[in-house]
Amino acid sequence: MSADRVLRLGTRASRMAVFQSQQVADQLMAAHPGLQVELVHITTSGDADISTPLQSGSTTGWFTTAIQDALIGERVD
Repeated sequence: MSADRVLRLGTRASRMAVFQSQQVADQLMAAHPGLQVELVHITTSGDADISTPLQSGSTTGWFTTAIQDALIGERVD
């Protein structure tokens, strides 16, 4: 991996998700000296819609679709 490459790591913006993603970023940078990791905060449908209960049964992909779309659209790696 090129030393001047920035890896764009997609994450939800919740405190827990950012904490977990930063742990992954730190491990990647330790394993690959010179690598830079940028955390890209992504708002998912599950983050945006706080009125629909998760147990409603209609929440498939609420927390993953936006991140998958960012990956497909090459906004994250």
